[in-house]
Amino acid sequence: VFDDHESVWFLNIFATSSKAEAIENQSRFFVQTFGGPDLYRQKKGRYTRLVGRHANYGIGYQAADRWVEHMSAAMKEHSMLKDDFEIQEKLF
Repeated sequence: VFDDHESVWFLNIFATSSKAEAIENQSRFFVQTFGGPDLYRQKKGRYTRLVGRHANYGIGYQAADRWVEHMSAAMKEHSMLKDDFEIQEKLF
């Protein structure tokens, strides 16, 4: 996401976070979402609904699609996930 110089409008959505903070939040979110401990809730508090967390950012379908593109690319690059197309299809 932070290297997305083709879509500056998308990068601006993350202007209030450092790259390290964004990575940590994403990691905590995915661990919790896929059955791990509630790491995201521990950091962000009880109200962890995705819509509520992003309501102030004016994120629409174009931004959501761009985010999915980034997450799909990250999964294809990850050593443990790159060959597991079934998981990639289910998630994104």
